[in-house]
Amino acid sequence: MSGTEGRPLRVLVYLDSPYKGGAEMTLAQMLADLPSRFEVIVAGVVPEVVEWLARHREDTVVELLPPIRGRRDLGGMIAHARAFRRLKPDIVHFNLGIVSAGQWAVFIAVLKGRYRTIVVENSPVNAWSSTSAMLKRFTSPRVTAHVAVGDATARSVEAIAKLKKGSVGTLYHGVRDVRRDLPREPANGPVILHIGRHQQVKGIDVLLEAMALLPAGVRLVQIGDGEERDALIALAGKLGVEDRVEFRSLAWDQRAGDLIAGFDLFVLPSRDEGLPVTVMEAMLAGVGIVATDVGSIREELADGQTAVIVAPEDPAALAKAIGDLLADPQRRAELGRRAREVALERFTVEATVARYVELYDRVAR
Repeated sequence: MSGTEGRPLRVLVYLDSPYKGGAEMTLAQMLADLPSRFEVIVAGVVPEVVEWLARHREDTVVELLPPIRGRRDLGGMIAHARAFRRLKPDIVHFNLGIVSAGQWAVFIAVLKGRYRTIVVENSPVNAWSSTSAMLKRFTSPRVTAHVAVGDATARSVEAIAKLKKGSVGTLYHGVRDVRRDLPREPANGPVILHIGRHQQVKGIDVLLEAMALLPAGVRLVQIGDGEERDALIALAGKLGVEDRVEFRSLAWDQRAGDLIAGFDLFVLPSRDEGLPVTVMEAMLAGVGIVATDVGSIREELADGQTAVIVAPEDPAALAKAIGDLLADPQRRAELGRRAREVALERFTVEATVARYVELYDRVAR
């Protein structure tokens, strides 16, 4: 359907993420393939992120807004309210990287009931305050659709924000296929890979502790950036694994998923997650995966069938799972083959676009 007879449905996509992560990557790929009967406006507060996202779709309108810095920032709130009115969206789609993201913007959109609104929760990871909690409880029953990227993620969001059980639905995300025609990462022994920002929730410190328990021939490449980079480098030195761990950064125009196939094993040691995009990409790459049992991981992976899943915060269990898979190339290959089959069936961009088209049309009605 269209917004009004004879014109496309106008979707305003809002995000306030300060960086390009999995939540932003899946959104970018979905918008790129969204049918032309949808007109997209990308609005947000971080120019680098907003402009990067808009580049994925031709003729996307960009709206840069000042951040809302709290309940006393009337200027920021008024700027958002005026922009929403001027842009006249049929739907406002809020893409939240963490539970407390974008809460004032959502509040403004639902306050007078002017807009059909969608809130997408990409992660239960939290930067919480009493104000954030109050806003979440006020806005959640007033948005037109409230969804998360996985069932477990939805239940976690409900528990964290004290929302009614079952009030957050599920809309799975997917990604484009990855490169598989890659040479193996040059090394004399096995090389494992982790992709993620340098944040405590990602459990990179746990992975470094596991590295200290693995044979000296095992190397780790960690791709990411963040505020804890120096601390992680220092920890690698303290654990005596600095000569076996390489920290790499990634340019904005590079896709980390296109590098995975060159490694022997992908490891996700997180303390919490939503539905990790890097895991989907590792599945598509067909490499073996070791992941911690957090968030919606078990909605992506099946322990013993497509990956090995271990408890979080357990360096010894992580090291054993890594060591066992590195020692068994045949099992590793079989897990990777099955994982790719599952990813191609469930976690594709085409499936994601179809889910969003259905959601947009339903919300517009």
